[in-house]
Amino acid sequence: MGKLEVSGTRIANNALVTPNNLTALSGYVQQDDLFILGLTVREHLCFQAMVRMHCGLSKEEKWERVEEVLDELELRDVQHTLISSATNEVEGISGGEKKRLSFACEVLTSPSLLFCDEPTSGLDSHMASSVIDVMVKFAEQGRTVLTTIHQPSSLIFSKMDQLMLMSEGRTIYLGPASNALLFFNKCGFECPSKYNPADFFIDALAINPADPERSRKKVEKIANKFKESRVGIDLENEIENDLKYLALSEETVSRSPYKASWATQFIALCWRNATNVRRGGWIVLVRVLTNMLTALSFGSLYMGIDSSTLSGAVSINGGLFLLVAVLAFSNIFLTINVFNPEIKIFFREHFSGMYRVDTFYLAKGIIDLPISLVSNIAFLMVFYGLLGLSWAKFPAVLVIVICTVISVSSFATVDIGLALTPMMVMPLMLLGGLFISINALPPYTKPVRFISFFFFAFEALASNQWEDTQGISLHCPKNFSITANITDCGTVDGAELLYQQGLEMGHKWIDSGALLVLAILFQIIGFIGLSIRARKR
Repeated sequence: MGKLEVSGTRIANNALVTPNNLTALSGYVQQDDLFILGLTVREHLCFQAMVRMHCGLSKEEKWERVEEVLDELELRDVQHTLISSATNEVEGISGGEKKRLSFACEVLTSPSLLFCDEPTSGLDSHMASSVIDVMVKFAEQGRTVLTTIHQPSSLIFSKMDQLMLMSEGRTIYLGPASNALLFFNKCGFECPSKYNPADFFIDALAINPADPERSRKKVEKIANKFKESRVGIDLENEIENDLKYLALSEETVSRSPYKASWATQFIALCWRNATNVRRGGWIVLVRVLTNMLTALSFGSLYMGIDSSTLSGAVSINGGLFLLVAVLAFSNIFLTINVFNPEIKIFFREHFSGMYRVDTFYLAKGIIDLPISLVSNIAFLMVFYGLLGLSWAKFPAVLVIVICTVISVSSFATVDIGLALTPMMVMPLMLLGGLFISINALPPYTKPVRFISFFFFAFEALASNQWEDTQGISLHCPKNFSITANITDCGTVDGAELLYQQGLEMGHKWIDSGALLVLAILFQIIGFIGLSIRARKR
């Protein structure tokens, strides 16, 4: 929220708190449990240990800590169970076990301060109580555990040490939980016997929609009462003393949030991505088979076409452009569908100081790209064979397709959103050289084709196909000419065929290089965009 203005000062241990040093000293158990699908409990904890624990520790020391946490959080029995499954064909761990796993990740580094955001939400009373017992255990070990919680049961409330009540942006009470009822009694609000104190506080501080003004006056009265109480005055004095000490002190604790080295982060992310892909290997197989069936369906329409005639040559060009279009759309939407769901996990882990933006970006691309290449090459093999083209020229086609896949996948990492992607891709496709001749474009639109991977890929494939081609029969009436250079109805060579679409012969390697340059450009733009979104405020 760029326009949000935050007032006040955050102080911990007489030092100004920054996002980095707070991340380095604390753990944060968020309300929603987000995990990478396809990992077991142990694998997830091993990854967390690799990127969370200090780089000075040996691998054996990290694995020993994982063993301790598995026992401490009672996860030993499910250590080899998948956290969850993408298709629900394998039952994952329960909601309570997921919450305990979230705690396990945070306590690997033994943080002195632990934030918990509604840890009991979505859990039944038994699971909620077990999660609170875990938090109590951490507090007994000397950690400070700070949690927000809504409508806790009387059993859960009885386990709280300190209590802070807030309403309408004001502090209503801050102190021992056991003294809160006494404070409310002094304010004229008495809790009925055998009534859950938490429910009583919520009822007393809730804003009644039927009479909001009266409710706000009641809340203001209680807030003022606390501010004027001895506890409230002592609290104000303590805050003032902290601010004075901070003003006199020139030292500000500043730490890097990252405890693992760049290389360790990169290796850990590659390992996690590769493990996730390996466990979902059947998905890759299905993708390959689907692409082959699609190629069979499309390619069957081109069987038997005579490329020595003008109509056949134009049809072959259409097939080559169809190849580019399939590569483009399949990779763009596949990358978006795979990349976007992991963004939430990335932000959570990045802001927790687990790894940098560049390590995530590189590891994601390196592991995902070979999968895309395998499925697309499977499509190419079938489709190219059905087109009936020369296999002697296939090696060059393979290089061009690989460059195209790299460029398209890089374009998909630029975060423009699923809704805006067609608006960006369609103009690039129209500038590809098939639907509109480049020669017919207005002068001010021609330069735009140089950011179109459709144009470079199509020109490279067409150039490779028609180089050294002579004698394409025109089959047209006498005195008909395609260009001023053709005065009768005879034959045309490959260069002339390409010229009609505004394409150049002999540019296949230049175009392949241009596709890689575009890939680098898209990757840089995507990385900068992700870095801006991941910047801490």
